Amino acid sequence: MGKTGGGRGTNQHGIKGVSQAKVRQSELMPANADDLMESMENRQPQRPYGIVKVLTTSDGRIIELRDDELKDDDIVLIHMGAGKELDVVRSILANYDTYRGLEGEQGMFCISVYGVVHGVTREAIFAAMDHTKFGEARYGEIKNLVRVNPTSIYHIGAQVPSDDIQSSHYDLVLVPPVSPQLDARRISELSDEELADVRAYLGSLWGPLSDKFNPRTAKEKNNGSSDS
Repeated sequence: MGKTGGGRGTNQHGIKGVSQAKVRQSELMPANADDLMESMENRQPQRPYGIVKVLTTSDGRIIELRDDELKDDDIVLIHMGAGKELDVVRSILANYDTYRGLEGEQGMFCISVYGVVHGVTREAIFAAMDHTKFGEARYGEIKNLVRVNPTSIYHIGAQVPSDDIQSSHYDLVLVPPVSPQLDARRISELSDEELADVRAYLGSLWGPLSDKFNPRTAKEKNNGSSDS
């Protein structure tokens, strides 16, 4: 993928790791799209990665597709509030149409994860997230079940993870990326029967992937962690 910016030096990923002492947990985004876009453009020279594409969504999000990739030994974390199949499927369906335009007219079935990469530790990710339980897997163990989009996601007027944490965010795109029932339609255009078929389809994809996310870790109140 080609870059459109970036630059604090590079590591094997093309990204310089951040000092853990300097990792910011979150920040408040501007209240309108124009101000948010200007803010993102102004900070780009300081960010540790290049941007391939920027998508503005109808629900007030800006999604950046980064020039980044995971290695087989990299650890990825998923919040296990989303570990239940029903919750995962609901989240995937809710976000499907959001990704229309990132790679074409169709949406994408995505699951959000964070990588323990670029100097961002488990503890920093735990501290930045409201979720209380996480599962982890090596990327090499799941890469045949998904493809990965390195995305940074900003919500207008919302408190979101900082650029440091965003540099470790990825969307796992379930393979195949679109079910036969959807084609290029929106979720809202499906009949109840078609939607039930899509839910069953997504559940069949999530099950084998979910099994890979072990061990599962619960956050402690001091933002540390303990095995559960």
